[in-house]
Amino acid sequence: MPVTPSVLAALRHALADPLSAAAVKAEVLATRLDREAPALSPRARDVGADLASAGRLLDLLAAVAAVAEEAPEESTLSSLVAGVGGEIGAGDAGLRLRVRPSAAGLALRRLVDFGTARGSAPRVVAHASPDGAEVLVAPLGPASSAPEKLLLLPRGVAGADELFLARAAVEADGGSLRLTDRGGVLEARLLWPREEGR
Repeated sequence: MPVTPSVLAALRHALADPLSAAAVKAEVLATRLDREAPALSPRARDVGADLASAGRLLDLLAAVAAVAEEAPEESTLSSLVAGVGGEIGAGDAGLRLRVRPSAAGLALRRLVDFGTARGSAPRVVAHASPDGAEVLVAPLGPASSAPEKLLLLPRGVAGADELFLARAAVEADGGSLRLTDRGGVLEARLLWPREEGR
């Protein structure tokens, strides 16, 4: 039986309550240990931090479920990049795609915001390719040693959640998102398949 978005949403809500209760208990325990056994209170705070991380992942689950709930519809390359002021190759604006418009637009916005937060001024440039629509978002700040790992929710990387959600949105429409290092600068390349090729 395939998992439906509503099942994911129900699971997220069911997990949120005990997780929230456990986080409150960990905080109460840490406060008590501050008074009675100060050497142990950092461990209780570590448990609280782990519970907070789990809560953040539950929020990501809800966001991914929201992507899955949106229905794909026919769109054009120009409408896909309009919300982020994207530039389009000559003659490519009318390329037909089948995407979840809100999720796809938000994926581009998340990438632009990620780059902006890292001190860059990202541009969005789109054009048709033999496989569909290719969109370049760059620069996104300095590249790391393994750019693709940024899409796998690494700990301690600001904005990694947004990159993960952008990837989820593009992949939900049969596309792909790749992060690459071009001369020490991080860039994102997104590909959505053509409508007629699906």
